[in-house]
Amino acid sequence: MVTAAEILAALRTASVRKVKVAGLTLNVRGLTAAEMMLVQQRARDENPITDPEVVAMCVVDDAMQPVFTADQVEALKNVDGCAVSAIAREIVAASAGHETAEADAAKN
Repeated sequence: MVTAAEILAALRTASVRKVKVAGLTLNVRGLTAAEMMLVQQRARDENPITDPEVVAMCVVDDAMQPVFTADQVEALKNVDGCAVSAIAREIVAASAGHETAEADAAKN
């Protein structure tokens, strides 16, 4: 029988994908359920999550730990915006149910 711990461990890595940007290969993961709720809340508050915020949350190392710190979000705002947006699009694509979350946020 599969345990809750095994399910949670599998789900933590289910949405991880490798993305090539600017000659680097990055690990990106999809948004967690809590992060999806934050995206929805911020959309309702008319303060949408920015691409640099998404990148900072979801670019991870091989141990699934974030590569960027909260302090580095500002630095991400001052680099190639097209590259940051490309990474953010990959994260959204890796996020299970992202179309539903976006549609729900738009309705509310």
